[in-house]
Amino acid sequence: MAISYKDIIITPNRSNTADPRIELRGGNSSVNTTMSIYTYPTSNGTISFEGSAGQLFSVTNDLTGSIYSVNDVSGIPSIEVFANGQIDLAAYGGTVALRNYSEFISANTATTGATTLDLSTANFFNLTLTGNTTFTFTNPPAGRMMSFTIAAKQDATGGRTITWPASARYAGGVSPPATTSANALDIWSAMTYDGGTTYIISLSVKGVA
Repeated sequence: MAISYKDIIITPNRSNTADPRIELRGGNSSVNTTMSIYTYPTSNGTISFEGSAGQLFSVTNDLTGSIYSVNDVSGIPSIEVFANGQIDLAAYGGTVALRNYSEFISANTATTGATTLDLSTANFFNLTLTGNTTFTFTNPPAGRMMSFTIAAKQDATGGRTITWPASARYAGGVSPPATTSANALDIWSAMTYDGGTTYIISLSVKGVA
């Protein structure tokens, strides 16, 4: 149906001559009062929300490629969410600004012996060393650089050592020794840029009292 003097117009796709859409118009004849919801009859079934200045945002049905996109008034995506978890933010005035940015933190965990840190679950690992600990890292992101932080606190006994994976590398080729006094806290920074083939480890803050 198409009832042009009403506020809502639904135009079905007849013989593929036009994309089906729902059109919402304002109460006057101004060209700037129309918003439309389009369904593009392509294989991925994209739904597009469009205003008078162009596409506002879109959602892709089959969850491949860019599955969600928000555009600026010129139609250029300002935020895109991809099926692989990637999020692209367009620069505004040459910069990308994040407000109240935070990272995932693991709950405080007592560790000793062989300890695996799953990099798909957190960027900050809060640990209390209750014995000598050997770290293994799993699930680094492929094709992207990842940095993460380890807060390793000695227990009330102290004297706990840390052994890093064979893939770890250090400034000057020497692993910094952990602070082993009782209740001492070391903050370690780590990164991988090759999918976990290599981890760069540094002692950022030593012996926090």
